[in-house]
Amino acid sequence: QTNTSVQSRVDALEADVFVTRDTTRLLSDDVAAEAQRRATLENAAVAMPAYRAVRGDKVDELVAGAVRNAEYLPSNFKRIEQGLYQFGTKRFRAQILNGDLVVRVGGGFMRLAEFIERYGKSETLKMRTGVSAAQQQAQLASTGGSRRAVIARRGAEVTVKEYTSQLPELPPPGSSPSQRR
Repeated sequence: QTNTSVQSRVDALEADVFVTRDTTRLLSDDVAAEAQRRATLENAAVAMPAYRAVRGDKVDELVAGAVRNAEYLPSNFKRIEQGLYQFGTKRFRAQILNGDLVVRVGGGFMRLAEFIERYGKSETLKMRTGVSAAQQQAQLASTGGSRRAVIARRGAEVTVKEYTSQLPELPPPGSSPSQRR
C-alpha cells in the first residue's frame, strides 16, 4: 500500500515537472516574440525621415510640427492634397478649428496629437508587418498560442482577455517515464 502511494506521488511530481518544462518553453517563446515585436517597432520609428511642410500652407505647417514630435509615424505618411493625409492604412482630413489642429474622426473631431498618439504605433506596425496588432492576437489565439493574457489599455480602463495554451496531454498516472515522451 505504501509503495503504491509513494509511486502515485512520484508520478504526480513527474507530471508536474513535465507541465512546468513545457510552460517554461512556451513563456520563453512569448518573451522572444515580444522582443522581436518591440525591435520591429523601434526600427520603424527610427527609419522615418523628417516631414517637410508645404510653404504657405498653415495646416500643413502645423501637421509637420505635430509629426515631428510623434514617437511612432507610419512609413507611408504623406500629404495627398491640401488638408488630406495618408497615415498608415488610414487617411485623415486636418483643419484648424477654434485655434486647434484637429482631424475628422467618425462624426466628430480629435486633436491631431491625440490621433497620432492613439493610432501611430498600430499603424506603424501594420506598415512594417502587414498585419495589425489585433490580427496578430487573433492569430495567436486561433492557433492555440501560448500567451496567457493580452492586456488592452484604453485610458484608465484595462481589459484582460484570457487565452489558453495547447499543452500536451499528460500521461495517465502509473505509466512509466519512458511512455511519457
